[in-house]
Amino acid sequence: MKAWRNLLCHAVWQPAPAGGWQPVFAGSRGERFDGTLGIEDLRAVRALTMHTAHRAARVIHSTGDGDWTTDD
Repeated sequence: MKAWRNLLCHAVWQPAPAGGWQPVFAGSRGERFDGTLGIEDLRAVRALTMHTAHRAARVIHSTGDGDWTTDD
C-alpha cells in the first residue's frame, strides 16, 4: 500500500501515447513505475483504499467508545 500511496500522491502524471496515464515517479531508492494506469486501474485502487479505510474505522470503533476526537 505504501508504494501505491507514494505513486498516487507524489507522481507527476502524463498522458500515455497508447492511452491511459503514465506516472513519472522514483521512490527514495530509485525504483520507478514502468507501466501505465487506465481509469479502471485507478477505480480499483480507489475501491481498495475505501475498503481499507472503512475496515480500519470499524476496527477502531469496535475497540473504543466511539469518541475518536481526543487522545484521553
